[in-house]
Amino acid sequence: SDVCSSDLFPSHDRGSWNTFKMLEGGIAHVWMTTFESTEVTDFSLKDFPEISKAKALILDMRRNGGGNAHVGYDILKTLGTDVFPTSKATIRNYRSLNRTQYNSNPEHTFPIYKVTPDASHQFKGPVVVLTSGQTFSAAEDFVVAFRNMKRGLIIGGATAGSTGSPISFNLPGGGSGRVCVKNDTFLDGTEFVGKGITPDIKVEQTVADFRNKIDTVLNAGVS
Repeated sequence: SDVCSSDLFPSHDRGSWNTFKMLEGGIAHVWMTTFESTEVTDFSLKDFPEISKAKALILDMRRNGGGNAHVGYDILKTLGTDVFPTSKATIRNYRSLNRTQYNSNPEHTFPIYKVTPDASHQFKGPVVVLTSGQTFSAAEDFVVAFRNMKRGLIIGGATAGSTGSPISFNLPGGGSGRVCVKNDTFLDGTEFVGKGITPDIKVEQTVADFRNKIDTVLNAGVS
């Protein structure tokens, strides 16, 4: 069945962190617009007894601007019993003197972070993650880890392609800029910075559905 858009864009209160609704057919729809606070995890675990009764779960990351990747990982802990890896992260070990004297600008790749499941909270049904061009930063870390888990499909649009971790600087005329200083990739080196993470099933909102307040992407996730 079609879902009205008014159900999908929560106001900036408690719902802006985590909105849970049981859709027709016993499908749990969990909308998360940030990973800035551990309250996201707290609300998810509070709702977990009800969510665990669902036949399937849709995790909606389409307007998630990121925050702390570990908040997202805490959600993923409830979706599987196996330890799973996250993304590969590389930074520059930049020292201006080394570059001047030795033309050296080495890189450092962090050990792959692996997440241990939450044995006391486990959802065993089918799972879908919804994404869009407004899925940023730590939310993209979430999507990478979800794909590594091989737990379900990613549906919607390509993510923003920005891992966050920016350095900020002032610009002439009173402006400011930010540049990402960390290069995240999939474990095999596949790049997504500047490109976005491609969904398993690409679905875009149509103009007609938007005018009729029908959420094309959510309906694809439901089906």
